[in-house]
Amino acid sequence: MPRCALCDSDIPEGRLACDACGQPLDRPLSANAAPDAVRRALEGARKDLVAAGRSRLDGSSARALVERAEQTEAAGEYGRALDLARAARRALDLSKRRSRVAEALTKADAILQDAKQAGIETTAFEWNIAKARAKADSGETRGAEKLLRRISIRTLDQRRERLLQKVLDNAQARVNYARERGGSVADAEAVLADAREALALRDYAKIRPLTAKAIEKAEAARKYARAEAILGRAATEVDGARKAGVNVTEARKHLTTARDALRKGVFADVQSLAQRARHGLREARQHAAAEGVLRDSEREVAREGRKGVDVTHAEAFLHEGGKALEGRDYPKVREYAADAHEAVREAVLLKHAQDALAALWLDLDDLSKMGADPAELERALLDLKKAIESHDLGGARRLVTHARHAAESAREAHYRGIMERSLKVILINASRGLDPEVGRQLLRQVDDAISLGKTVDLQALVDQHLATADAGTERGLNDRVMMARDEIVRLRQAGQDTVAMEGKLADAAIAIQEKRFSSADGLLDAVEHDFQSMRETLRGEAAEVLGRARGEIDHAQAAGVAMDTAVLMMLKEAESAYAESRYGDTIYIGKSCIDEVQRVAQESVRAREASQERDARARADRIQALHQRMDAVSAEIQTLALENVDLAKAMALVSSANQAIKDNDLDRAERYIAAAEGLVEGAKTALHQQATEVLGRLRDKVESARAEGLLTPDLEMGVGDAVKLLNEGKATESIRAAASLDQSIEAKRRERMLDQQRSAMDKAKSAATKFIAVKRLIEDLRKADIDITGAEEDLHKAEKALDERAFDDVDAIL
Repeated sequence: MPRCALCDSDIPEGRLACDACGQPLDRPLSANAAPDAVRRALEGARKDLVAAGRSRLDGSSARALVERAEQTEAAGEYGRALDLARAARRALDLSKRRSRVAEALTKADAILQDAKQAGIETTAFEWNIAKARAKADSGETRGAEKLLRRISIRTLDQRRERLLQKVLDNAQARVNYARERGGSVADAEAVLADAREALALRDYAKIRPLTAKAIEKAEAARKYARAEAILGRAATEVDGARKAGVNVTEARKHLTTARDALRKGVFADVQSLAQRARHGLREARQHAAAEGVLRDSEREVAREGRKGVDVTHAEAFLHEGGKALEGRDYPKVREYAADAHEAVREAVLLKHAQDALAALWLDLDDLSKMGADPAELERALLDLKKAIESHDLGGARRLVTHARHAAESAREAHYRGIMERSLKVILINASRGLDPEVGRQLLRQVDDAISLGKTVDLQALVDQHLATADAGTERGLNDRVMMARDEIVRLRQAGQDTVAMEGKLADAAIAIQEKRFSSADGLLDAVEHDFQSMRETLRGEAAEVLGRARGEIDHAQAAGVAMDTAVLMMLKEAESAYAESRYGDTIYIGKSCIDEVQRVAQESVRAREASQERDARARADRIQALHQRMDAVSAEIQTLALENVDLAKAMALVSSANQAIKDNDLDRAERYIAAAEGLVEGAKTALHQQATEVLGRLRDKVESARAEGLLTPDLEMGVGDAVKLLNEGKATESIRAAASLDQSIEAKRRERMLDQQRSAMDKAKSAATKFIAVKRLIEDLRKADIDITGAEEDLHKAEKALDERAFDDVDAIL
């Protein structure tokens, strides 16, 4: 086994580097190194040892290598010392890697055990762990670490979480199923919520017990709800049967026992007991149904017995049925009840046949009294009596039908004969003026009398009715004559020709007196037709007049004529008369209304013409006034234009006003003229204000000139003339005069300033000449060594005065 050339450790076969110091076998040792590099390497190794001591790593090999490096450095072998220091650091790195691999393997083993307990497939995970452990045992810690990094612990956790989530979903599905079946799953939901919380906190050991508990609680709730529903349905059936009158004592006992089993949680007993209760209830219902059928038959027998029907045979069947009910032979009970019902039905039919026979005997007596032929009916009744005595119900029913048909045939033949005779009487009296409707009424009276078995004297009734009808006809005709006479009077008052109608009315009155009612009716019809024709003519004329009146009023109102209340009242009265069919009054009032409307319209036209004349005169005056104002404004504009005032807008307004007058829009023209006057007045006011300001500034300048001694009498007279021009309203001339005076004052001020400047220049020139001469003199005296004490000081004072332009002081000092 080879040994490491650096640390003297044994190296197993097949290794490429030392397990203790990490020195590769194929790397030679350093022959020499710089002391600084050795020192830095040792300092780094010592720092790593201190850090390893804090992290509880095994640093004995590294510490031994550091000590050997220090000894080698002290011996002066810097190359070997550098290799030992570096080997110490590599030893620490190897110790750290081995620690990490060991921790990763421990964690992987723990996760593997958890995954196996969770039921997760871990074959690949186990193979990777085994391979990593083998590499770690063989010293390939770097390869083991890489392999452990490749192991997807997170994927395993995710797989475990998915599996546990599936367990939770299955439990939730069981809980939902229990809820859908009506179970109370609040406790199961609470346990399931705890399981979800455990999954969120990665407390995987609690999840399966909690989900199993939630499923158990949900199943218990579902079974309880199912048993409770079964018990509830059984109780509902028992209660319905009790309300229907069924004996439910035994079923109630079973239900009580089932409720006790439900409280104890024995759900199988609940279902069996409920089934027993249903069976008992079914038997009770059968007993009640059979008893009900028997009781119905008994009630029917009793009812028919009270009606007088012989029910002895049916009572015997009922007695046998009662015995069968006691023996719980329900089919026999129904059979005996049916036999009793059949016996009662036969007894009832026999009783009906007897009653029909009695009724038909009465019909036979009635027909005999009416005079009809009852021979066939009598033979049928004798046969019917024999059939009843022999209890031949079928033959009795047929004979009853035959006897009734025979009675109806006899009655119909008797009725037909009487009605034929009555019809002949009516036809005979038709020539006397009998009304067909009256004939039909008399036939109905005969029919009613036959129905009641009475006889009627039809001829007497006809005579009585004809006499009554003639009297009524005469009264009606007389009433019509009186109404026609009143109508003729009204038409005559309306101005209509009624001579022909009066003649016809007189002929109708004569025909009534002579009992010629048909002729009188025809004449009255003709008179009434004439009335209608004349009324229609009057109505048309009244409608025409009323329409003309309305048209006149509408035309007048459209023309702007105001209608007074009297005219409208007349129109309303005409409309009311037309609505009441007083056409004569309508025509009279309508014509009066038309005349009044025409009079009012003429007066309105005359008043309108007078008003238009006044308006035209006022308009002409207004136009003349506007022209005068326009001329005045134009003159002022021309005057101001000569004074260089821009009034083009005012001139445009005057032109617009002239055009508005031509367009007959006087209000717009007046607005334009007022605007132009405002502009002109504003321009004049502005000129006056400007002239006032100019004169004010001129007075200030005049006062300044007076203070300066520049004012002359001509200037004072010029100022008075400018003020006079302003007072006369000549603002522009006043401004010109003020400007001229201002220029004169400025000219005098400039002239004086030039004189003063000229005088100052002369003084400055003289002082400077004198200063230069004195200065030269002082210089000459100083060169000649002559005492000139104080002269230089005075010279400086003179120079200062010269700088301050005090030329008089310069002369005095020099």
